[in-house]
Amino acid sequence: MDVVTALNTHVKQSLADVFGVSMTNMIILECSRKAGVAVMGLNTDGYTKLVNTIASDERVVQMLGQDGARAKRDAWAALVK
Repeated sequence: MDVVTALNTHVKQSLADVFGVSMTNMIILECSRKAGVAVMGLNTDGYTKLVNTIASDERVVQMLGQDGARAKRDAWAALVK
């Protein structure tokens, strides 16, 4: 699957189910800055950095737990190879 589809269809939707759309957009924006990647023109390496950063974000870990955040990270990463 391409990174844009993975991000928009799976990552954003998973986060929106927990945080709502506005908070999801804020989390993705902040995590893209922390990871040093731009969402526009995202490549596979950038996607991997972004999902790792999202899964380690304090808000995500608090809501999903450490194991839940790792499971999401692994599932998101597996979408793009």
